[in-house]
Amino acid sequence: MTAMAATTMTQPKQGWKSRSNEDWQQAAEEKRNALMQSITDAIAALAAETDEVRAGETLARYFKTVSQFHRYSLHNQILIWLQKPDATLVAGYRTWQQKFNRYVKKGEKGIAILAPRTFKPKEETGTADEPRKGQPGEDGTVLLSTLACGEGEQTAPRRRIYFTTVYVFDVSQTEGDPLPDEPEWRERAKDLDFEQRLMAFAQSRGITVEIVDDMDGAEGRSFGGKIQLLPQSGSHTFVHELAHELYEHCKADVREQTTRQQREIEADAAAHVVCQHFGIPSASANYLALWQAGKEDILGCMERVRQVAIELIEAVEGAHQQEEVPA
Repeated sequence: MTAMAATTMTQPKQGWKSRSNEDWQQAAEEKRNALMQSITDAIAALAAETDEVRAGETLARYFKTVSQFHRYSLHNQILIWLQKPDATLVAGYRTWQQKFNRYVKKGEKGIAILAPRTFKPKEETGTADEPRKGQPGEDGTVLLSTLACGEGEQTAPRRRIYFTTVYVFDVSQTEGDPLPDEPEWRERAKDLDFEQRLMAFAQSRGITVEIVDDMDGAEGRSFGGKIQLLPQSGSHTFVHELAHELYEHCKADVREQTTRQQREIEADAAAHVVCQHFGIPSASANYLALWQAGKEDILGCMERVRQVAIELIEAVEGAHQQEEVPA
């Protein structure tokens, strides 16, 4: 062993391990306080940016267009999905023409759904052209119920409700004037080292992470103890779904006390803060604006976002922190 080597080995170690426990605790507290302040600043900036997106012309035009589409019942949503799983925006043949100046392409097949109709028979017992309850009429209508005045109410003509088949078409089946683009909310940037640390954290919390090929337009899902992600989903989505798990958003009592909007604000604000801390791109302002979240909505969950963000940040930095623990 050379003299230089011997000298090197006898020198005291520098850095955290040479400090007193009191000094280390003080420095750790200062670091935590600085982190808290940076998270607070990040949430405030996100709230302001989201308000700017909401006030912008792009989102206003998009919402105006989307508002013109009919909201379908769950039954009809299932019918649409069964016939055209990739459908995004659907409307009737004339609606496409009159409201959007778009036309159904030649040869396109309509998507069959059920539309309610009312029928006022000429006589209380029914007429020849009235479908009997539960039986299809000549035009394919099916009578489902009868409405009449209650006892003691003023006499009024009886009305009957039935459903008939109508056809709608997805935007992909039409052509014409372009629709306004949806603001981009998918963030596909990936940091593999970062995600490995997230995976280790998930495993330590008993959370299973699965990679699946399709989720009907979603980038990720949280099921309470299990997360699903697309292969191309970005690191931001991974954090978003982990945040849902930490908030326990899948629990019945939590869902009863919160709205879907609140849960999405909390999860994405936390994901934004964590990703910003590690230099990973985030499109949270667009995502939250699409959920119609306002500045006050985001600032209102400040404390809950800070708690989850700190837990995730410290988990990702855990290995580095362990190296700095005093001897």
